[in-house]
Amino acid sequence: MAQKSKKSKSKRMSLKQKYKIVKKVKEHHKKKAKEDKKTGRKQKAPKDPGIPSAWPFKADLLKELDWEKQRAVAVDKQRKEERKRARVSIAHQQAHPFTPCTSQHHLYSQEDQPISLTWPVTALG
Repeated sequence: MAQKSKKSKSKRMSLKQKYKIVKKVKEHHKKKAKEDKKTGRKQKAPKDPGIPSAWPFKADLLKELDWEKQRAVAVDKQRKEERKRARVSIAHQQAHPFTPCTSQHHLYSQEDQPISLTWPVTALG
């Protein structure tokens, strides 16, 4: 009787076979996603494990996490307000393109010197 080889089987495969497997996997994922979409089933978000009860300085960590969450909400609110202001100013500029701005703060540079608003005069000749 012939002895069985002790070496593991080679994992070589032809490219035709490799791409066939990739194609089948892609089809399977597409079919599964379509079925999930049809049934309205969504993937669950991973649960937050929280903080163990025996964790040292748990109260401080909870306060810090709460502060971070409030800060993130405040930053989001501020960004929303900035976007709203920009949107309103753009709409105002489009509605009134030749109306001069009443505020003068944009006419000054960092050195608090006025920026010249006149066109350079050239000699016509």
